[in-house]
Amino acid sequence: MADLEALLETQSTGVIYDDEMVKHNCIWDSNYPEKPERYLEIIKRCKELNLLDRCKRIPSQNATTEELSLLHTENIISMLQECENKSEEELEDFSSRYDSVYINKDTYKAALLSAGSTKRLVQAVCKNEVKNGMAIVRPPGHHAMQSEYCGYCFFNNVALAAKYALNECGLKRILIVDWDIHHGQATQQMFYNDPRVLYFSIHRFDNGIFWPNLEESNCNFIGEGDGKGYNFNVTLNKIELGNADYLAIFQELLLPVATEFQPEFIIVSAGYDAAIGCPEGEMLVSPACYAHFINALSVFASGRLAVVLEGGYFLPSLAEGAALTLRALLGDPCPRILPIERADESALETIRNVIYTHKPYWKCFQFYDTYIPSDLPLKPDQFVPNFPFTGSVPRPEKYETRNCYPLNSEEVVIRRTNLLNEWIKSKSQLFAVDQLINGVTRSVIIDKAAFASKSNPPNQPSLTNQLLTYLVEKRTVYVNLHTTSDSSSVTERKNFLQFSFTTDQADEIKSNEKYEGKQGIEIALGKDPKDHHYITAWLKIVLPICYQFDPEIVIIDTDNQKYFQASLQGYFVRWLTSLANGKVILLTDFNDQKSEQVLSQCKAILGYQLPILKTIAWSTNQSENKSLKNTIEKLTSAWSNVKLCAKFPAESPE
Repeated sequence: MADLEALLETQSTGVIYDDEMVKHNCIWDSNYPEKPERYLEIIKRCKELNLLDRCKRIPSQNATTEELSLLHTENIISMLQECENKSEEELEDFSSRYDSVYINKDTYKAALLSAGSTKRLVQAVCKNEVKNGMAIVRPPGHHAMQSEYCGYCFFNNVALAAKYALNECGLKRILIVDWDIHHGQATQQMFYNDPRVLYFSIHRFDNGIFWPNLEESNCNFIGEGDGKGYNFNVTLNKIELGNADYLAIFQELLLPVATEFQPEFIIVSAGYDAAIGCPEGEMLVSPACYAHFINALSVFASGRLAVVLEGGYFLPSLAEGAALTLRALLGDPCPRILPIERADESALETIRNVIYTHKPYWKCFQFYDTYIPSDLPLKPDQFVPNFPFTGSVPRPEKYETRNCYPLNSEEVVIRRTNLLNEWIKSKSQLFAVDQLINGVTRSVIIDKAAFASKSNPPNQPSLTNQLLTYLVEKRTVYVNLHTTSDSSSVTERKNFLQFSFTTDQADEIKSNEKYEGKQGIEIALGKDPKDHHYITAWLKIVLPICYQFDPEIVIIDTDNQKYFQASLQGYFVRWLTSLANGKVILLTDFNDQKSEQVLSQCKAILGYQLPILKTIAWSTNQSENKSLKNTIEKLTSAWSNVKLCAKFPAESPE
């Protein structure tokens, strides 16, 4: 096992881009949303934040015909190449055969660069040339089907890169996370029966009324054959959803299933059309939230993460969101976002629909109780799945090629731009002063053993209490990973919140009426807690409450006990570094520098890659989960962001 000194060995974040991709533009409609300025504004913002200079520049490259032929027909490749010799009138007529597409004489070259550069980034990460990276490319790709251009896309960049990783790098588990507001139906189609690729899409659906208006975009399309259960469609059926809804989707769905799947590689189809201001998405995700997504995913696949640009059509939030994504890949702390309240009920309904459809295939969803649908009347906590679809749109003979897209009014542009500028300049964005205590930036690791040996007179306050005294003005979260109940650090400060864990049953814990779950939260794991109990507690209790509390400082008091595998401590620590602008104090024990727990904790807080977990034995025994469920139920009255555990129909969703 490597010593702690080995952590000093760093790897770079890769970035790949090429100005030649600017030449792809709509020559008959200058207002077309997928335009060169999308690329230019991202590059400009990344330069303003000095991000590109901190990355390893990877030279761009073209995709070969052989590479494209892995997923696309020869005809679709050759027809695009032939467009290099067409007139403007012929190009517009040819474009009208396809849904939401324009083509000029440089489109083929740009599409080759976009696909080839995406594959090159994935190759660089696979071969450990860089630890992670971002491909700032256009045209996008996730709507490009095997034999049809679609939705601004010509070749499916992400799907081709994933296919390369499967075929040439020997990978067996790839997670594709698609947070573009439009469903990447083509990526879904290409891996629909392949269990090696878990496709997870969060997209606006509006029960099928929203583009691409396909029934296959619904929650109950989960894969087929060997790939059944490996396709996740998380549908958004309401506009103006935001950070709370997306974080709930991560905490309730993506992070649990990714923990069980344990991908060897993650590719993100990164569209920013859910960001505030985009006329196509009409959502309210803040640009800073994308950094939180990246930090949450960084625990998986030993940090091997490739982010690939897809959509996003409001230039200010597109540029800011993409830049903050790259900043997170570099390991910079996540900007604070506004306190997260309860997700919208429509988003929670979708989450439950997805749990229901995937419950038979994933043990992480076996946590939930079931009920017999014939037992009437139904109770409030008994969820009834529903998958409406009202979006059938007939295919026209020709598609519109001009003025066929939503645009913001000038008033909306001004209002959204001003709001974004306020966020960027605010303290929560962390671009001015980034200091912890007495000028120490970001995270701090404190050796508890060394502290105890140097200053431990009989009446000396504990290290934790000394820290809390020092931080009396700070809004503080204290997470005590020891499984012994200790409320000595709980104070009456309203700006203080402590989490502690116990192996007692929930009904054995005396309720603390003084604090009503607002200052001291005791999480009952049950008599014999396992890995999955801690994971569930973290994702359903600790993270949601912490995001609602919005701390300025986080203290993590670790315990090198054996209730869960050592590497999990790294996951828990890393997920908490998303909070408080990354200002985290880690209390650990350096007595054994080779301890797996200590290594995992320090790697997590310093931004290093974490190892892939050993197989987790998720329990399907509901009695083992009773204590944790009771804890969750008790907390729902005090914390709106804690979701009551629904009960699901006992029959199969077939």
